[in-house]
Amino acid sequence: MWLLVGALAFVSACVAPPLSNGKYLSMYSVESDNPTLVKIDGRQVISSQDLIERLSASDLFRSGGIVSWDDARDTLENIIRDSLISLAADTFTLDPGSGSYFDYKSVYEGLLKQEFITEVVYPQFKVDSAEADSFYYARQDIFTFFSQVDLAHIVLSKSGYRNEEDSLYYRAISDDSLESLMETRLSALKEQITDSTSFQEAAELYSLDRSSGERGGRLGWIETGNLHPEIEDVVFDSSVSVREVVGPVKSRDGWHLFYMYGRHFEGIPEMNEGRLAQATNIIANMRAQEIMNGIFDSLLALYPVTFNDSVLMLPSTDADPETWVAWTEGIDTIRYKTFSRELEGLRASQSLSLNPTLPQRRYMLLPIVNSRHILRMCGELGVVDLPRVQNESRRYYTGYARGEILRRGTAADFRVSDEEIEKYYTAHKGRFQLDKQFHVQQIIMEDSLHAEFVRSLAESGTDFLDLAQEYYPGEPDIRRVAADLGYVGQKDPLPEGVFNLIQSMTAGDISEPFKTEFGFHVVRLAERKRSYSVAEARGDIVKEFRQKYLEKAVKRLDRDLRRNHTIWRSRERYAGILIGPKLDRLAIPDVPDTLNLLDDLTASDQAGP
Repeated sequence: MWLLVGALAFVSACVAPPLSNGKYLSMYSVESDNPTLVKIDGRQVISSQDLIERLSASDLFRSGGIVSWDDARDTLENIIRDSLISLAADTFTLDPGSGSYFDYKSVYEGLLKQEFITEVVYPQFKVDSAEADSFYYARQDIFTFFSQVDLAHIVLSKSGYRNEEDSLYYRAISDDSLESLMETRLSALKEQITDSTSFQEAAELYSLDRSSGERGGRLGWIETGNLHPEIEDVVFDSSVSVREVVGPVKSRDGWHLFYMYGRHFEGIPEMNEGRLAQATNIIANMRAQEIMNGIFDSLLALYPVTFNDSVLMLPSTDADPETWVAWTEGIDTIRYKTFSRELEGLRASQSLSLNPTLPQRRYMLLPIVNSRHILRMCGELGVVDLPRVQNESRRYYTGYARGEILRRGTAADFRVSDEEIEKYYTAHKGRFQLDKQFHVQQIIMEDSLHAEFVRSLAESGTDFLDLAQEYYPGEPDIRRVAADLGYVGQKDPLPEGVFNLIQSMTAGDISEPFKTEFGFHVVRLAERKRSYSVAEARGDIVKEFRQKYLEKAVKRLDRDLRRNHTIWRSRERYAGILIGPKLDRLAIPDVPDTLNLLDDLTASDQAGP
């Protein structure tokens, strides 16, 4: 049905759809007619192209679709809010003591250091191509690598088919027949793939490896030894060409088609333009680092650092954040709060509890001292006044300002007390403390032999209620209803021993036949829910409170942002928006008369040898 909607969206983009309470906007029509939907203060414009691009970027329209104007308006309101936040960020001042300002300063200092290297350090030397070529072949430790392949794949697997759509149908097919079907389908698909683009599209549509399929099948560069042997025998075979479709290849994971974007065999590849540039950059970075180290050593000799050791060794709980821990002439002081951020960042990056010695703590301060020297020198040399530095700095600052405005407007004062959580839990206790936790299905047979037979069919994957329809004694029109007991609890009138049995089962389990006064029971536990204490439910309750808080906070933020702006909206009436498909779909990769083939395979399975 959704494919039909996608096709309708595509066709409708070319043929004008019937008008219904206004005209339709289309991703195709805006190329020639891009009406303005909103103006803010008569200058900032939001066009239909902006709205369509935002909608198209969502994951809702892989195959295209029609968005009603009412639904599209919600997205338009989000664009307006983003625009107003950007306007507010232009005049917003970050609190120098905030985390946002600290993050901005870190990024800005990194920008200045790079510009200092570009403007001051790089002009001091030149790396010619002969030197880079010699360096490339001399440094095998850098440029030698193991055999590797830049790989993409499309995979079909038995487990994938038997757990995806139509899983019951594929579970009814024998392993051998399903293997034959997968190989046949991939062979047919291979004939339709002509280049990397069509391979990517096919992977998105058909690969049962969903994680790589969403990336067009890309697995990236993989070294030898990291693939199944049967795959490596193919992709590392020098007689197999790159940038061609390879397969079908069978592995323990299923059947594959492969596309190799590139491949290198162990050793140093022959020099080319890209590798020459890589060698040149490595030499330049090494030279730049040597020069920078020399500059830092000279500055440390010229401006010695004085350390406040007694404070530097204090734990964060005992130290005054504003107390100085290091002082250098020309760069003022470094305070404990700056050092503690560096220490916490190091601890987080190494995922362990660090307690550095005094020399180690002093050493951790040196990069901060060097950064302060760079800032001072960039000011003296005019690096901070370069247009690109000014523009990038403003972009960084505005970005952090946007985040701070959004944070303050939506989540800054969110709190939930234990009393509120307890009250919510009590009011919704039926949701957390369940009287009926077990969804139970059963089939009752007259003898144990038939019961064991039915159980074996259920274990092989046949739908339990389908079995009940066929084998449960009684009138056919009530068998499925009789077999599905729904959710039951300890207080329900069940045959003796049944409740104790289902308590010991996990969801999906099918019991051995057991006898009661009614016959031999085969029980399936379809689902098992559990009760939650207030402590266990706390996270979900807080999440609900946060969601409600955010809904109110966003409305409040919208109101505050709009208060000082004039917002004009188009009076044009639109019925909806047509979103075209993200990719042109290939034909279904089945051989002719696929359904007949499947029927034949199923029939042969049932016929037996």
